[in-house]
Amino acid sequence: MLKKIFFAAMAFLLPVILFAKESGTPLMRVAFITDTHVYIKPQSANLVKEAYKLFKSLKVDAVVNCGDIADRHHPTAYKNYRDAVSAVYGNEKAPVEFFAYANHDIGRDRTISQEKYFEMLKRDLKIFHDPESLTKFKGYNFVTVRQSVSQETFEKLIVQAVKDTPDKPVFLIDHIPAGSTVYDSATWGSWWRRKILEKYPQVVQFSGHVHGTLANELNIWQGKFTAINIGGLAYWHAVLMGNVVASRNSDMALVMDVYKDKLVMRRFFCKTKNEYQPETPWVVYLPYEPSKAIYSPEKRNAESLPPEFARNSKVSVSVEHDGAVVKFTRAQHKDGVFFYKQELFRKDNGQWVRFSRKDIMGDFDIDNRPEVVEFFINNGYLDSNKEYKIKLTPVHIFGKEGKAIYGEFATKEVKNDSVVVFETSDPMKDCPFLEGLKSDKTIAKDKDGYYDFKREGRLIFPDEIWEGPTYTQFRVTVKMHGKQGKLRWTLTMRNPKPQSNGNNRFYTEPGDNGVQRYVIDMYKSSPKYKYYLLIREGSPGKVRFEHIKIERMNKLFRRNQRL
Repeated sequence: MLKKIFFAAMAFLLPVILFAKESGTPLMRVAFITDTHVYIKPQSANLVKEAYKLFKSLKVDAVVNCGDIADRHHPTAYKNYRDAVSAVYGNEKAPVEFFAYANHDIGRDRTISQEKYFEMLKRDLKIFHDPESLTKFKGYNFVTVRQSVSQETFEKLIVQAVKDTPDKPVFLIDHIPAGSTVYDSATWGSWWRRKILEKYPQVVQFSGHVHGTLANELNIWQGKFTAINIGGLAYWHAVLMGNVVASRNSDMALVMDVYKDKLVMRRFFCKTKNEYQPETPWVVYLPYEPSKAIYSPEKRNAESLPPEFARNSKVSVSVEHDGAVVKFTRAQHKDGVFFYKQELFRKDNGQWVRFSRKDIMGDFDIDNRPEVVEFFINNGYLDSNKEYKIKLTPVHIFGKEGKAIYGEFATKEVKNDSVVVFETSDPMKDCPFLEGLKSDKTIAKDKDGYYDFKREGRLIFPDEIWEGPTYTQFRVTVKMHGKQGKLRWTLTMRNPKPQSNGNNRFYTEPGDNGVQRYVIDMYKSSPKYKYYLLIREGSPGKVRFEHIKIERMNKLFRRNQRL
């Protein structure tokens, strides 16, 4: 019994002990969480409660939530959030709380204005500040902005804060990261935010939105200013080219100690209260000088080493009735592997032709890394009586690639337990490609027969092919030639009214990679839903559809990857 009490006490005190190693007393301690997405059930706020337990043990002065507090403005959810905080602090004084007002804090009732929703949000969560505000706390300026803030208001508040405290950092509480700074902000970030912030090196932007993880070193960025993404409480997404978004559970929070000459930021798991990599906290030295930036992506990439497979590592492939099971021994790196770039080649007329890239999630955020990685290639990628080669390249978090390993296999007759409900070898003729989400305007073709794609386009299929009850499963195989810019596209099967996606986000590979095959597994969310293929986000480019096949599946999909 005494042992249990001792270990419980140590678990509670360990974060405090670790912080005590830092010389001097911090002027202020601020905790950060984001994308809490609480809902109508009280248990949806359990991680919020665990986060505040951590913050109480560390005696933080303030707590920042970088937005998407609830999922589509549920007043009950905000009550759950407030009840979770009250359960931790009771009658004791709670920390000061700052919130970014974000898009998921707006309800689906379009008769209610954004201003009204935010007025109710402020009331229900008992927030002291407005969606746009400038607050001086313990001598430091905190600028809070809503997701849809105007450029004029955004810069006006920053100018006021910088003018008021020119010799101190200004903490910007935002939901949207500045464009092409932290992880996945090239697509999901705001470029006008970056343009403005580059004028003010003392600004430190804290954001959410992209659902990353604080275990990812790309969640801190330094250039002409500093940007930090808090990730997401509950789950995080990995961006995988040629594949659906992979998700893992997440319960991480950031705690920042403010000193006169530096900011020290430590990352914690809220459930266990353990610190992630306590020996290497993120440190921003003050005053900030961009030329001496520690977390410059260029500098970190130059200093990093690639992950490597052990000598004589091999890829084993077992062909089964519904696809191929691939196994290999994981690559080695002290920080783990960010992802494995998987490229699939088919032998055509004696030549290896690359026709698919389908990245595999790595193990950089896993403590006990499995020695063997196993994943599955479904029959949508395979043809009968063909020879295939698979190339696997380990990639470090800063983008450096190790040496690839290869495996070869052959197929016999390939069959799916399915019914083909639609197939065309001439989608450009048989399937209209329309502009945006609602327009009936056909996207123009260039002289070579490619659609000149700007932002959003939808490929239309016959309504009758989607017959079936809720959870009817379909496989959509798309062969297309995309001539993309630097940013990826997203492929989504979408029902138009109400807008509902049939699959998780599915990302294509940027650049011009010839004809590629993408296989989207999905299911219906309602018997009435009919789907089109939506291409959105990323860079403008050109696309030509070569072949479309849609199957109604008779069996459950096999999970793509087991890690």
